[in-house]
Amino acid sequence: MIYIFSIILVLILIINIKLKKETSFLTKKKEDVISSLKKNGRVVEISPNDFDVIKNDSVIKTGYFKSSNIYGFKFLKRAKYNVKDLTHEKSIIVCSYINEHNEIKKLTKHISINHNLLEAKIRMSDIIYVYFDKSNPEEYYIDLEFLDN
Repeated sequence: MIYIFSIILVLILIINIKLKKETSFLTKKKEDVISSLKKNGRVVEISPNDFDVIKNDSVIKTGYFKSSNIYGFKFLKRAKYNVKDLTHEKSIIVCSYINEHNEIKKLTKHISINHNLLEAKIRMSDIIYVYFDKSNPEEYYIDLEFLDN
């Protein structure tokens, strides 16, 4: 029994190591693509006024009980009021711009951040850059590095 358990544990550790390597590789590849787009792509400056932020939260678990630091009878009394839906805060950014053919185009990006915070940070920025692949204008990168500040 211990032998089987140790084999399973070793397999889980090997899978974990491989997943970390794969994640690291994909992250590096993504950074390389973004760097290439920034260096070689076509840059479009978009005003924050041309951005719309849409709330796109999703409920992960309904009736989730949020534990408290209160113990004893008070805890038992308040426990029934501490049940809420566990949500994942997400937003969708939609921005409009005019392309080189004078057509109005819309770009979207899903992002895991509260929509109020995202909208405030977008409004505080002066200009937002979007980088397009010159050979394939359907591939683009919306530079949101200002969100880290």
